[in-house]
Amino acid sequence: MNLVSEIVQKRSAHSREAILDAAASLVHEQGASSLTLDATCARAGMSKGGLLYHFRSKEDLLLALVDHRECLLEETLQEALDTDPEGSGPGKRHRALIRAMFAILRSDEPYQLSFMAGITVQLMASGGHHQQALLDKFQRKGEFWKSLMQEDGVPEIKSLLIRCVIDGLVTHQLMQQSILEPRLLDQMEEHLLSLAGTETGNSPTPTPLPTETA
Repeated sequence: MNLVSEIVQKRSAHSREAILDAAASLVHEQGASSLTLDATCARAGMSKGGLLYHFRSKEDLLLALVDHRECLLEETLQEALDTDPEGSGPGKRHRALIRAMFAILRSDEPYQLSFMAGITVQLMASGGHHQQALLDKFQRKGEFWKSLMQEDGVPEIKSLLIRCVIDGLVTHQLMQQSILEPRLLDQMEEHLLSLAGTETGNSPTPTPLPTETA
């Protein structure tokens, strides 16, 4: 690749990233259903032609936002893997998933969950090849994570419990539009991390959950 081609490619990548950042901020502020290409152009500071060079429709842009947000989640997961205090060994991927999801729930931007839900609803409602493309993405991602978890050394029933609880927490945040109080989040994370330990007890014993008295 010559120098001119390299410069053009870098500018194109920068423009695409600027469009995605602009669209993401608009979806956060107004919802995926209100996103328009014109508003995205205005926010990104570029012409309609410049945007259409990268994305031919609103649905193309929303599909790209799914990948964009998944990259951010993967960065959070990788950070959790790299900083796992228990090091390598069984349960490492499960612990990374737990810590990454709880980090999102505790963050100043838990809206990332509702952000993805809104985009998913819009793409599913669009029908046609955009709907199928989204379903294909989810299927590939699900199969990828399933294979990773199966190779992580955690018993199947414990792995299923961990994933079901995380799914439930995400659903709670989406439906209630609120986050559990920090004390409960801490205790839930601690118990899930204990499930990601080995059968011989590779993780600390969790604090007992409080019991209600009559």
